[in-house]
Amino acid sequence: RGSSCAKACKTILPEDKVRCVPDCAVLLQACDDEAGEKLLPEGYTRGGYSVLSPSAVIRHSVRKDVSGSIGERHIESFVELAKAMLGRGRRILFLPHMYSYIASECDREVCREIIAALPTSADIQLIEEDIGPREAKWLIAHSEGCVVSRYHALVAAISTATRVVTIGWNFKYRDLLEF
Repeated sequence: RGSSCAKACKTILPEDKVRCVPDCAVLLQACDDEAGEKLLPEGYTRGGYSVLSPSAVIRHSVRKDVSGSIGERHIESFVELAKAMLGRGRRILFLPHMYSYIASECDREVCREIIAALPTSADIQLIEEDIGPREAKWLIAHSEGCVVSRYHALVAAISTATRVVTIGWNFKYRDLLEF
């Protein structure tokens, strides 16, 4: 996935067997427009929303019950960002990457936690259903930009030339940005 990953692989494999290439998900095609548009909440149009994709990994990585923990700050950061975006008249589409019945692994639950801390607004929507990677890529590609904390959301944004800010927790995010 990048130079850091290649370096780690070279500690266990012969150097001539390791190649540094971007994640193959950059080649994944987004779904067709008809399927993508069906995913948009009522009133949302292509380019008329921003995607936020927070991470359950970050939320639950460091004791979330401790005041000031990384997980707590992750939530607070997304809440403040969303408030600022709403204050500027932006529409927000929360796009979970990981859906799970285990709450600590479920990005949808993290999205719900952030949304619960925001004022009620028709300009805040959550993709509730577990969609595929092609559909997620379409939603990202047709947004005006995104803030993501999930690796494949970053891959989708970069591979579709969509403006993106990432809040990463692993060296693989930096590796992808270095390509």
